[in-house]
Amino acid sequence: MAGTIRIQCAKKLFERHAKGVRKAAEACLFVLCSPTKTNAKKGEHTPSESRSSGMTRGYIAHHVEIHIFLIKDEEMKTINRKFRRKNKATNVLSFQEPEGFPRPDTREKKCLGEVYLAPQYIKKHAENMEELVIHGILHLLGYTHERVRDRIEMEKKERSILKKFQYANF
Repeated sequence: MAGTIRIQCAKKLFERHAKGVRKAAEACLFVLCSPTKTNAKKGEHTPSESRSSGMTRGYIAHHVEIHIFLIKDEEMKTINRKFRRKNKATNVLSFQEPEGFPRPDTREKKCLGEVYLAPQYIKKHAENMEELVIHGILHLLGYTHERVRDRIEMEKKERSILKKFQYANF
C-alpha cells in the first residue's frame, strides 16, 4: 500500500464514489512509487523523484498522506472564490500542505495536502472522476499546467498513470 489516503464525503450520496476515488489515488501513488526502466533527459524530473521537495519513491510509498474531499458544488464554488478568486464551481482543486503545518494525528507521515472533488459538477460535465483524482494528486506533487511545457509534462504523466491504473488490478 502506498501512503495513506483519507476520503471524506460531504453527502451520503457521494459515498458511492469513494471506492473508485481511493483506487485511483492508490494507483497514482503506486505508479509514482514504482521504478522505471527509462532514464529522464537532463533537467527533467525522474520518476524516482517527485517535483516537490525531492521526495523519493520510497518516501512516497510509506510516509505520505493525502486527504480527499468529495463536496457539493456550492462548497466548491465557495472554496474556488476564496482561494482562486473565481466565483464558480469547478471539478477539482488541490492545496499543498504548508511546510511545518502541525498535524499531531500524522506525526510519522507527511501530509501532501488536500484534493477537493465536486462529483455533481464532474457528472454534469461528463468528466472522469478517477482522472481528476490523479490530476489533483499530481498538483500536490508540484505538477502544474500554467505553461505549455508544464501542461504537456503533466498530461503525459496523467496518461501514464491512467493507463497503468486501467490495466492494474487495484
